Amino acid sequence: MEATLKELREVKSALDEHSIVAITDAAGDISYVNDKFCEISNYSRAELLGQNHRLINSGHHPKEFFQDLWRTIANGGVWQGEIRNRAKDDTLYWVDTTIVPFLNDAGKPVQYVSIRTDVTQRKRLEQALLDLSEREQRKFGHDLHDGLGQRLTGLEMLSHALAEELNGRVPALASLARRLNRELRETVTQARLISHSLAPVRLEGDGLMRGLTELAASTSRLPGVTCRFHCAPPVQVRDVTVATHLYRMAQEAVNNALKHGRARQIEVTLTEVGDSLELTVKNNGRALLTEPHRNNGMGLNVMRYRAETIGATLAIKSGKRHGVWVTCTLRRKA
Repeated sequence: MEATLKELREVKSALDEHSIVAITDAAGDISYVNDKFCEISNYSRAELLGQNHRLINSGHHPKEFFQDLWRTIANGGVWQGEIRNRAKDDTLYWVDTTIVPFLNDAGKPVQYVSIRTDVTQRKRLEQALLDLSEREQRKFGHDLHDGLGQRLTGLEMLSHALAEELNGRVPALASLARRLNRELRETVTQARLISHSLAPVRLEGDGLMRGLTELAASTSRLPGVTCRFHCAPPVQVRDVTVATHLYRMAQEAVNNALKHGRARQIEVTLTEVGDSLELTVKNNGRALLTEPHRNNGMGLNVMRYRAETIGATLAIKSGKRHGVWVTCTLRRKA
């Protein structure tokens, strides 16, 4: 018994050195916190004991996020995820969290042990890399439009003039010149589509609506594809970071519908429902081959990360026979 107790003390000591640990009762009231919890939250142990974790709620996550958390652990399951909290001095921090319920003989939780790791620095680096990627995409898009795009347009106009000049003199060469003109015109169109996808219109204010309108229009230029954007009444998104993430999620959903779903009809909808903003992309293509939560494709993972970054929920569901619906719901901050 003494050896077992000594081993348990050593395990607890090792855990306390590495992790942020808290224990709550079945009602969610805190009964134990270690020093690291006090350190990262800037609350004393006396201020935390007896309190609920709502004390450090940052307001970032939607209520559905915590409803899912409590549903999982109340049913005896282990919950894992990343949570953004607010310290006593209003600083924000992220923790990678695992919550394990301890059950009685009847299978009901009597307490919950939360083990967390501070991942704030990693989240900042991820956001910085995402911002850098966005800036580089925009720069490349502008360069493509203003540089190569302009030169291709000039060549297209020159080939048209050449075809007109050769028309009455050398008909055979005039036919080749007209073919060259058509190919250059198509190349100019493709270059514009790529540049617009890399550098959409400015997204603050009504820019998101204009960006999604252009996304639908450029997608509809593809042979055999119809893409429509609906937004009535108008929806204003003044936070450029939020607007950018929403636009990129819509763009990824459209690309997935074309590339993987082989869709021919795509509907993009931006609307306000109560105090929430809702972005939906639905298509008539193939249904998902796997359950959405099990799909580890890079595109879907990036969409989930973008939704998490702005405190939104992302739902991906497949139709009974065909089609996929992607819905991002963002609660407006008061």
